[in-house]
Amino acid sequence: MRENRITIDMGTTNTRIVLWGKGQQKRGEIIYRIGAKRSAEEGNNRAICDALRNGFTELFRQTGVCWEQVKMVIGCGMLTSELGLVQIPHISSPAGICELAQSARIVNIPDICPLPFYLIPGIQTAKETVTVDNYDKYDIMRGEETETVAILKQFGLSGPFLLFLTGSHDKIIFVDRNGRITHSITSMTGELLEAVTFHTILSDATGNAFVTSEEYEEDMVMKGYLDGKRFGIGRSCFYGRILKECADINRIKICNYLLGVMLQNDIKAVENETAGFRDAVVAGKGAVGNALYMILKKERIFEKVIHFEDCKGESFSSVGALMIADYLIQNG
Repeated sequence: MRENRITIDMGTTNTRIVLWGKGQQKRGEIIYRIGAKRSAEEGNNRAICDALRNGFTELFRQTGVCWEQVKMVIGCGMLTSELGLVQIPHISSPAGICELAQSARIVNIPDICPLPFYLIPGIQTAKETVTVDNYDKYDIMRGEETETVAILKQFGLSGPFLLFLTGSHDKIIFVDRNGRITHSITSMTGELLEAVTFHTILSDATGNAFVTSEEYEEDMVMKGYLDGKRFGIGRSCFYGRILKECADINRIKICNYLLGVMLQNDIKAVENETAGFRDAVVAGKGAVGNALYMILKKERIFEKVIHFEDCKGESFSSVGALMIADYLIQNG
């Protein structure tokens, strides 16, 4: 009986392949440290194709499932970009689960998978031609749209609200009362924090490591955030070195401080864009999610702020892709 579904979520650095049984029963999962970044570095997508082949084989080895028992294979995120499997054009906002499902493209690549791939498009938030005069009104996403679907459905949320998604690129998504994405803002906060932590003079002060959930210190995050507002990111980051060399502050406190400095990016990006939105939702794990939630609460930009770390133990993107797969199956 073909009741199993496979979801594939590819990001900048990771690819997650999940085999789902009936309902939302997860039967197996494979994660590879391969993503869009690898394709960009190598100039081709061979590593992605190999990861998919190997991932399918390993999932079936682990679970005893075979292709004859799989109903659908569906992919999202950077898998649908020029750095993934096949580039699928973005659809224009506003868009929700119906528009995403109806716009999914069917692609056959039999040397990777005997079933067709259903590929979920990303969303673009402007319809007119982008120029040097209006580029600030434009944004694009691949993968965050499926995360939004999962968060809306799993937690019974209704708009309007702003959704903050943390990652390599932090995404701030505007959701209307119909549960559709109307527009978004992207900040490179995650990549900037990685660069400062691992690839600058501060790597000695940070110990080449991010702050963990167990190491999270609210007071140092807030100090970094307020310094970022007052002095700017460049000057505030260098204070991380001053704290180590001159004040003998330990690595954990410095990492918390730098996290706060960087999160100032996200608040600055949205502070003039909140008209008509009283609620905010933060979806993010670990110290970053906790820190962003804390800052939004303290800044009182919104009347209500809530925080979810994951989708009841599962990846937001994988669950969202599964929901879109089931929508397609149920609606023919």
